[in-house]
Amino acid sequence: YFKSGIPEIEFIKTERVDSVSIVQCLLKDSSGININSIKVFTDSIETIYNFDESTALLTIKVQTVNGKVELRIIAANKKGNHSFPFRKEIY
Repeated sequence: YFKSGIPEIEFIKTERVDSVSIVQCLLKDSSGININSIKVFTDSIETIYNFDESTALLTIKVQTVNGKVELRIIAANKKGNHSFPFRKEIY
C-alpha cells in the first residue's frame, strides 16, 4: 500500500470574505489524483468544491456564519489508494 503511494492533502491557506471562508489545499501524488474520488465535507455534509487538475489546487467555499466548521477531505490517487482523512476546523 505505502510502496505504491498514497495521496497527501496539504493545507495552503484560508481567506475570509464576510461569512465565507475560502479554503485552499494542495492534493499531491506522484501518479496523479483521481478527480472522481475527491470528497469534501463541512460538518459531515458533502460540499461542492473546485479542483484544478493542472495545479492540483482544491478550493472550497465554506459558510462560517455560526463560528467554526469542521472541514474533512478524502481523495484517492489513480492507483486507487486513498489519502489519510484530512480534518481542519475553519473559523
